[in-house]
Amino acid sequence: MRIKYPLSGQVYIGIVISIALLLILSQTIFTLVVSVFDLVSFTKARTAATQLASEKIEIIKNLNYSDVGTVGGIPNGIIEPEEIALRGGLPYTISTRIVNIDDPFDESAPVDTEAADYKHVEVSVTWGGTTGRRASPIVYTTNIAPPGSYVGTGGVLAISVVDSNSNPLADASVAIVASGVTPPVNTQLQTDVNGEVTLPGALPCLGCYRVTVTKAGMSTDRTYSTTEVTNPSKPHATVNEGLITSLSFSIDTLSQIDITSTYDRENDFAIFPDQSFVLRGEKTIGTDSFSAPVFKYNEVNITNGSGTLSLPNMEWDNYHIIIPSGGVWDITGPNPILPVSLLPGQTADVTFSATPSSTHRLLTIFTDSSSNPIASVSATIDNGGPSESVLSGNSGDPDYGQEFFQSLSEDTYTITATASGYLNFTSEVIVTGYTTERIIMEEEP
Repeated sequence: MRIKYPLSGQVYIGIVISIALLLILSQTIFTLVVSVFDLVSFTKARTAATQLASEKIEIIKNLNYSDVGTVGGIPNGIIEPEEIALRGGLPYTISTRIVNIDDPFDESAPVDTEAADYKHVEVSVTWGGTTGRRASPIVYTTNIAPPGSYVGTGGVLAISVVDSNSNPLADASVAIVASGVTPPVNTQLQTDVNGEVTLPGALPCLGCYRVTVTKAGMSTDRTYSTTEVTNPSKPHATVNEGLITSLSFSIDTLSQIDITSTYDRENDFAIFPDQSFVLRGEKTIGTDSFSAPVFKYNEVNITNGSGTLSLPNMEWDNYHIIIPSGGVWDITGPNPILPVSLLPGQTADVTFSATPSSTHRLLTIFTDSSSNPIASVSATIDNGGPSESVLSGNSGDPDYGQEFFQSLSEDTYTITATASGYLNFTSEVIVTGYTTERIIMEEEP
């Protein structure tokens, strides 16, 4: 006869220790996942802030010298001292500080009767959201020399080249062509360690110096003629007698975008072959005759028979996937949420789902305050008739954090959204054609 004994105390202690270790391990994994999401959000926000600061510096460098200054400041100019810009659902504050500098090289005031030798520009960008609270501002600085600082035969063509972080870029190729001068100019030079090419004695010419900057494995930046762009933001350069013409260009390592097209959730996101779409960046090279922006990259692309497309040699930018107006398909969800932030030297994987188009439809995008998509949001839209409810997609799905309502009326709808851990949301949205509504859910206190 076998006698059964109760579990000893050591066995109980072993079970308790095992449970405790499991809880600690689970907490560690959860903390790691949260940290990864926070790091991705912070990186995207910092990239956008860097682009805004670089764009602002570019704008200021291409202004007339007399316009370089802040409104109401010393020196006075046309630049607002503070501006708000929205990128990826986050508000960015762009602060600009411009002051005159008295360079001791030619004596200082009061001995120097013309003490304003050049202007020092500082652009600072901060952003909101949870990642903005712990981030130091992005700060770019530059000096702007007055156009009359050089006197001699001809003028000076001064070219500076930087990367996406405004670091000087050495050994970049600078091609300069001008057929409007005698003799014509057609030369190619390399930037020095400071990323600069300076050409004293450039022959005077009105808008005829075409400048193109390249480097192996990097993007291209150049000037544009009015026959290419009605109002180019960086026109072909003009050189005046005895004056300095300063141009700045920004290039960096090329990147790649891999795109996959699928059908919608009702069709289990099956591969959608041969899907046509427009891929558009946010960088512009000017405006057309109707003052509409002309985008640097704005191309029609088609996925292959397997529903995929790889685009190498892409410039760093924020990219949007668009179904052309009047198309027979609608995008029901892109993952990641658009725009896609493509960094220099990186590959971005993008998947978008599509469904047959209807006259009026609504794509809702649900994120937290850090622009992270929120899965399983229950949303209902109502315009006084039958209401419609759906759930936002889960992580890994093309419609992650998004919901698509189709076959709607052109009307004002009340949208109500609920999600575990977030405050309930209610608002109104006007639906007409293909409408996109981004909703930021606030976390419960």
